[in-house]
Amino acid sequence: MKLVIDNQLVTLDALREAWQEPVQVSIGAGAQIRIAESNELVQDVVAGGERIVRLIMLMKVIALAEGFSGVRLELVEALCNLINNEIYPCIPSQGSVGASGDLAPLAHMAGALIGLGDVRVNGAIVPAGEALAQAGLK
Repeated sequence: MKLVIDNQLVTLDALREAWQEPVQVSIGAGAQIRIAESNELVQDVVAGGERIVRLIMLMKVIALAEGFSGVRLELVEALCNLINNEIYPCIPSQGSVGASGDLAPLAHMAGALIGLGDVRVNGAIVPAGEALAQAGLK
């Protein structure tokens, strides 16, 4: 099976087929353009010295809302609740476990969802559990 990832929705039938047999995957021209544009935006933000935690959280919500990750709706809603209440996990600007550059940042974001680690609220760094409680979130 050949699967070109581009500006179209990948169907559940295509995913089922890829699960059942080997697949050759390529990135289509439209997707390559979207990836490059998105990367350019992030690079511009980073080059300007700005923090991009809210953007990271929003991009994760968008990706999870595609429906291909198998997560529960409650997880995506919890991320939305953090954004809506301006509770931003303290995510180090550097550091990774090597195999995947997003594991360390995602771990900090996940910790905040369950009340672990520190978050920034109105410019102040506070324990995540405290911030969740103050916002009435569980």
